[in-house]
Amino acid sequence: MTFEVEGNASAIIEEISDSIIEWLISESPAASTLSGWLRSFRVGIHGRFIFKLEIPANTLQVSDVSLRYRRDPSETSMKLIEAISSMPSPPGNIAITLEAGSNEHEEVKLKLPSGMSADRILISGNVSALRDITCTISRNPWGIADYKIYRREVVIGGRKYKLLIATNSTLKEVKAETERITLKVEGSLGFSGGLNLTFPRNMLDGADPKSIRVLIDGEPAGKAMTIKNGKISILVTYPQQSRTVEVEWAPPCPHCTLIRYAPYIIAGTAVAIMAIMIKKHS
Repeated sequence: MTFEVEGNASAIIEEISDSIIEWLISESPAASTLSGWLRSFRVGIHGRFIFKLEIPANTLQVSDVSLRYRRDPSETSMKLIEAISSMPSPPGNIAITLEAGSNEHEEVKLKLPSGMSADRILISGNVSALRDITCTISRNPWGIADYKIYRREVVIGGRKYKLLIATNSTLKEVKAETERITLKVEGSLGFSGGLNLTFPRNMLDGADPKSIRVLIDGEPAGKAMTIKNGKISILVTYPQQSRTVEVEWAPPCPHCTLIRYAPYIIAGTAVAIMAIMIKKHS
C-alpha cells in the first residue's frame, strides 16, 4: 500500500487513516460488526502494531499498517479490551496478534509480564491478557522501517573489519575490496527499501570520509552520513527490487599530511637555522 501526497502531514495521515478504516468496514463483515469502536482507532502506515482480530466465520485483518488508539496511543491495549468487552454480544472466541515493528522514526518493542521482549504476541480467548502486555516506543536508530540487523565480517588489505547492516531488504551478498564495499539486496516490488551500513572509521585507512560516495545499480545516489564514536554510518533508500549498493571512497592522499603541516615545518626549520647562525656569531 503506497501513498504519495503533498500537504499537512498530520491531516493527510488522519485522512488516510479514516479511508482505510471505512474501507475495512465496508469490505469485512467482522469490521462492520465492530465499526462502532473501530472508528476510535487510527491506522498508521508501517507496522508499529500489526493488528489482527479473528472472529468465528469472520476475520478482520489490518496488514502492514498499525492500529492505535487516537487520543493516546499508549492506551491502545486497554482500549481494545474496553471496546471488545462493551460490545452488545462479544464473540466467544477472539484471537489478537500484536507484532513489534518500526517506521523510519520510531520503533515499538513489546514486553511480556516476565519482562522478556517479544516480536510477536498472540492472545487467544482471554482478551484480558492484553492488560499484561506493555510496549515501549523509542527512536529508530537506523532510519529504516521494519528493519532487520545483519552482521558481517570482511577482510580488506589483510585486516578484518566488522560491518553492521540494518535493512528491510533481504541481504544476499556482501563483498569487500580496497576502497569499496558492495552489497546485493532484494525486496518486493512496489515497496520502499532502505539500508544503513555502519563500519569502523579506520577501515578507510586514512582516506577522507568526505570522499565517500554511494552507487545504486551503478548510478550515483544520495546518502545521509554520520560519524560518531569512531564509526561511520551510511543511510540510503531505494525502490525495492534486486539492487546492488556500492559504497566507495577515494584513496588517502600521501602528501596531504606534509602539505597540512608544511607551514609549521618551514617555521621550525627557519628557527633552527637562525639559532645556528646566532651561535656561530657569538
